[in-house]
Amino acid sequence: MLEETGCTVEIVKELGTTEEYKTLDNFKQISYVFVGKILKDTKQLNVTEKEKDEGAKLIWETPEKALKLITESYDKLIASKYESVYHTKFIVLRDRKILEKYIEMEN
Repeated sequence: MLEETGCTVEIVKELGTTEEYKTLDNFKQISYVFVGKILKDTKQLNVTEKEKDEGAKLIWETPEKALKLITESYDKLIASKYESVYHTKFIVLRDRKILEKYIEMEN
């Protein structure tokens, strides 16, 4: 978390794991998902040149608002000079499912 967001966090609980099978790449990715609490925000987002070019930024939203934004973005995704929509859709779908699971667990 510190490397990606500039935030130090405390892990509150484990949410679970996700498995993604990217057949075009013959690749399987396993992600471990945790719920955390921010202890310190350095306000120093570390992004790659690719992420800067694509407009990456860190914003904080409620889980419900984040789910709405992610869901609305899915059909509007476009390829960049770095990445195809294929890969981006995996990320957005994974993050949507994680938020859905988190909201379900909290209710």
